[in-house]
Amino acid sequence: MSVLAASDLRISYNGREVVHGISFEIEEGETLALVGESGSGKSTTAHAILGLLPSGGTVDGGSVVLGDLDISGWTDRALRGIRGAEIGLVPQDPTTSLDPVRPIGAQVEEILRLHGHRDRRSRRARVIELLDRVGIDDPDLRARQYPHELSGGMRQRVLIATAIALRPRLLIADEPTSALDATVQRTVLDLLDELQREEGTSILLVTHDLGVAADRAERLVVLKDGRIVEQGPSEAVLAAPSDPYTRQLLADAPAFATGFRRPEAPPFLRDAAAVAAENPYAIVAEGLVKEFRVAGRERFRAVDDVSFRVRRGTTHALVGESGSGKTTTARLITRFHQPDAGAIEVAGEDVTHAKREQLRALRRRVQLVYQNPFASLDPRQQILDIVAEPLQNFRVGSRAERRERALALLDRVSLPADIARRTPRELSGGQRQRVAIARALAIDPGATSARATRSTRMPATSPTASGRPPSRLPAATVPGCTGTACCSPARSRAVLTACTRRCRNCRTRSSTRTSTLCRRERLRGSPPHAPCSSRTTVPRRCGSPRSGCAGRRRASAGRGRRSPATASTN
Repeated sequence: MSVLAASDLRISYNGREVVHGISFEIEEGETLALVGESGSGKSTTAHAILGLLPSGGTVDGGSVVLGDLDISGWTDRALRGIRGAEIGLVPQDPTTSLDPVRPIGAQVEEILRLHGHRDRRSRRARVIELLDRVGIDDPDLRARQYPHELSGGMRQRVLIATAIALRPRLLIADEPTSALDATVQRTVLDLLDELQREEGTSILLVTHDLGVAADRAERLVVLKDGRIVEQGPSEAVLAAPSDPYTRQLLADAPAFATGFRRPEAPPFLRDAAAVAAENPYAIVAEGLVKEFRVAGRERFRAVDDVSFRVRRGTTHALVGESGSGKTTTARLITRFHQPDAGAIEVAGEDVTHAKREQLRALRRRVQLVYQNPFASLDPRQQILDIVAEPLQNFRVGSRAERRERALALLDRVSLPADIARRTPRELSGGQRQRVAIARALAIDPGATSARATRSTRMPATSPTASGRPPSRLPAATVPGCTGTACCSPARSRAVLTACTRRCRNCRTRSSTRTSTLCRRERLRGSPPHAPCSSRTTVPRRCGSPRSGCAGRRRASAGRGRRSPATASTN
């Protein structure tokens, strides 16, 4: 008897059909794997079964039968009764699936409380048992911690513990091991197998990893562009795939590759003279140490005396179990964390204590592709704007050039052009990861030397037309300007007479916003001016010591304003 049967299932987002009439069945105690590349419709199918499609997603046709019940037409309120109790779900994205302001234990306990477990003591004991069962060390401590205090792999295991808490008949595992290291991955998969043997639980395994699917699933369903191209017993599909797409997946799968990949050395390393003439290291880390505070306990040392060097043009891998300090080390190198001890050099420049302009220059040379793409992408922005955002922040190119660059990067990471106008929630996990990679490549990290980055600052100028020295910040002479247009103190309401261009920052009536924008423009290295009239009123407090507009000024008569002669002598 089948536990779940989906027949002619068709799903669309905002009228655009993405799943085209797929059908499959899951037998009692069986593991069925949905396999395919990112964007093929795997996760969409899994969420449609539970009625968890995001806004804009609808099931346009077909049926979903759970045991003897047709649940395809059920309301959200009716489906709540089977979520967790009959069908458990392990979401793909652990960071966005956990509440950041609630302890881990309280979130695992919630499903027990909602489904009738009234005794608080027994609920807490069950939470500790579940956390221990999925391989989380010191479960009593972890139950009191928050999601941001756990590694990505630990957060994934918390979701698995929540999904198996009520021993459901069917478990939908959406990429359950994608964030786990090899050791913990095997532990979790063995746990799912154990649960299957003890409880007779059926498993719908959603994965892009053919190695995991071949090792754990009895049957495979291969999806491409929302259609089933092949399905059957795992051994038969892997031994003699009938569809070209399945054969391509097998050829590209790392699990079926033989030997190690040995890439050719980069060109500059093949020239011994070139190596001897310059520093060959892009990154040098010496004795890095990072500790974090833990409430009620001693400080936790996440990174302890880590040293390594990365040659230019090579790939350096940090390998270890979840919680071993890999991500923390990467965040130290990119200076999103301040090391407690040690030194960091990037392209021959010490960035251990980099601040402000030096730190901004580092962001231009070093980019980070986050472990969790969905949490690092603005849900309100379109994909095109997300990819082009680094170019806009660093004032690279015109608007048309930034758009062209973003579209080229999307094509380079094998994303279709129509994705540019979508938002992150409309993409699969793999597609979001490719967007994150495209954004990191937008400004050519590593292509800009430290010297070239520093040279983009605005040059200092001579004293202003009034005879006063310039402000502490460097000034800029704008093309088409008959005088000096810069930022310097201006303590009263004044009129610009020297410049035929209007300061873009002084156009606003908010003095606070003006000051912030003026300084921001200077740090970006662009002249903060745009066309304006020759006589432009400046807000009263625009010219604070941190910003303001200079050039020759002529004060209006009356209202306590100074005369031009007075202004020129201060």
